[in-house]
Amino acid sequence: MKKKDKYLIIGAAGFIGSNFSKFLLNKKVNCMLIDNLSYGSSKSFFLNHKKNFIKMDARDEIKVSKIIKSFKPNYIINFAAQSHVDRSISNPDEFIFNNLQISNNILKSIKNDFYLKKFINISTDEVYGSIKKGKADESSNYKPNSPYSQSKSSVDLLCRAYYKTYGVPSITLRLSNNYGPRQSVEKLIPKTIMQVLQNKKIPVYGSGLNIREWMYIDDTSKIIYSLLKKKLPKFYILNVSSGISQNNIYTIKKIIKQICIISNKSKKEIDNLINYVEDRPGHDSRYAMANKKFKDIFPRFKFTNFNTGIEKTIEWYITNNSFINESKKNLK
Repeated sequence: MKKKDKYLIIGAAGFIGSNFSKFLLNKKVNCMLIDNLSYGSSKSFFLNHKKNFIKMDARDEIKVSKIIKSFKPNYIINFAAQSHVDRSISNPDEFIFNNLQISNNILKSIKNDFYLKKFINISTDEVYGSIKKGKADESSNYKPNSPYSQSKSSVDLLCRAYYKTYGVPSITLRLSNNYGPRQSVEKLIPKTIMQVLQNKKIPVYGSGLNIREWMYIDDTSKIIYSLLKKKLPKFYILNVSSGISQNNIYTIKKIIKQICIISNKSKKEIDNLINYVEDRPGHDSRYAMANKKFKDIFPRFKFTNFNTGIEKTIEWYITNNSFINESKKNLK
């Protein structure tokens, strides 16, 4: 009888990690979930799936090594990272050392593992910095503009170094901005939803014209799982770009419009909640990734359009109002 593949998910109670973990659990695969339950993690998700979880800080090299050697995963996906840019500006050390240390611990632990099929490093479009014209492809230079994006650039390069030196296989996925259930309320979309629902001011940096690409979280889970099963080079970098590009104020107004439809609130009344504030240091004006390699691998993949995705997201936060309170409490 063929043995079932084993999946190790690190950072499994965070935003993207929890959604991917739920995707795997629904498929009833053999998976182990790890998270340290810090401020960006969902404790309710952890409690609901406790039998699959190990509460652990992946910065502990000995514990990471022991788990990998005992569980012998075929697939490891690392979602664990400090990811909020504002926090990285006020506390750069925590981001730089945390994100590098976790990745280094994993890579050290798998460099002699014959049973590992794929290691996925979750990266970001922010490593390319602000793109004035055109789009960044996988060979474009790193131009990080915040301690967070610098830490992710360093992790990408660490994966390359481990491949070149030890032959450790890795796939680096540079994701555009994700949104959906269980995202911390310090992030743009859930924060806007929360502020509108509570009739509070929505802080908007600068002019609000910074451009981002948006991708619904369910699409990300499907893509990652599909990539695990595809035959790819041992070392591989892939932009995962939805092509859904819009400025922040447009995104905020879309959310306002949708909440007005759901709640019968006056749009004029909610529009008054928009509050332009001083821009943050090093704020990237535009992210844009080329997705030719992605289309070659997934020629028929259709991303969830923003209207559909944001409607689902708003409905989730309204239905799961307790998560807003949990997320706000975690940030204190």
